[in-house]
Amino acid sequence: MSKFIGYEVAPATETNGEVLAHDDKALAKALRHDCFWSLYGRNPDYTVTCIGDFGSFDFAADIYHRITGYPKPINSKLKRLRHLAA
Repeated sequence: MSKFIGYEVAPATETNGEVLAHDDKALAKALRHDCFWSLYGRNPDYTVTCIGDFGSFDFAADIYHRITGYPKPINSKLKRLRHLAA
């Protein structure tokens, strides 16, 4: 049984030590910060836990695939990846 009820990959930026997840990569870039990708696990109480931060969508998607078993997406223009555990 999984600790998490779902998983999500989202673009994020860090400013003054504060990490902000964004709805899409364009917004993160518009903020003029380097964008990285965070993989989150959704807890049963619907809070999230960051599993890891990755320098590329491809690396984050690979880890997402290894955890969920879903096919690895190849399009970083997706806004977010989401998966709810069964």
